Amino acid sequence: MTIPSPEGIATVADVERWFAQLLDAGYNFHPDDSMVLTCDERVRLGYRAKCDDDPCPGHVEYVNGDTGEPSMSVEEGRRYDLAMDKAFEVTQAADVDIYAIGMDQIRARLA
Repeated sequence: MTIPSPEGIATVADVERWFAQLLDAGYNFHPDDSMVLTCDERVRLGYRAKCDDDPCPGHVEYVNGDTGEPSMSVEEGRRYDLAMDKAFEVTQAADVDIYAIGMDQIRARLA
């Protein structure tokens, strides 16, 4: 799956389509969570650091449940984070609840 650039998310329909693509590709995600965190960010949030690199290149926080491997590359994760920031901007400007979009997408897959 290709993570869209922030410019690719301009409407609420774009957000809905992207969330559907994420779920259809098997990604587990929450709009509030960053996909990539540096060790400093992890420590500030109360988690342990994952490496001793200085500076830390960042680590993908979501992993594949079957393999334990990161669900995407750090580069893709950073693009995901930028796209999710844009999704929040778009939905807030339209006065649409981003969480409702996600829940509607999940419910559609459970039906």
